[in-house]
Amino acid sequence: VELPDLLGRRDILRIHTRRMRQAGAMSKDACDLVEDVSEKGLAGRSEYFSGAEIAGLVRSAASFALARTVEEDVNQEEVGVVSVDDLNQALKEVRPALGKQDEVLNMRFPSGISSCNSSMERILRDLKRFTSPPPVSTISSPRLQSLLLVGADGNGGAGATALAAWAAAGASSSGTAVYVRFIT
Repeated sequence: VELPDLLGRRDILRIHTRRMRQAGAMSKDACDLVEDVSEKGLAGRSEYFSGAEIAGLVRSAASFALARTVEEDVNQEEVGVVSVDDLNQALKEVRPALGKQDEVLNMRFPSGISSCNSSMERILRDLKRFTSPPPVSTISSPRLQSLLLVGADGNGGAGATALAAWAAAGASSSGTAVYVRFIT
């Protein structure tokens, strides 16, 4: 079974939020976020989610709304009402089992990578070259699958894993890498 497309994800979100919306348990802004099919909407930001994972996302948002009601002093109108913040918090917590996990890679180098000297500049240049897509051929041919193994070694805290994650994130965003594995 294939993963739902953008409109399919929006429809699944509609199904799982229908009762909330009918009961007034979802804020107007949250309803708009569910209906928004741009990349900023909930359907656009839940790429690679299955229908079951989208259902879990909605349940997680509802639990955040209930927790907020218990933990904070909220107006009577806001008791148990799912807000945009609840949906965004659920989106950070619930991750799809399949698909791109670029956020996980980016956590390995939160401050970026610095080219502090010529050796580091050479390493970054070589990593970009290894992970960039091959040049487009003028001859029509099927896309070739390739395997690239890059080894990096360093003492703990030296940044070898951060460099590997940086290169993998670059390859993922360019479409060169479909699967990345770290062995530390």
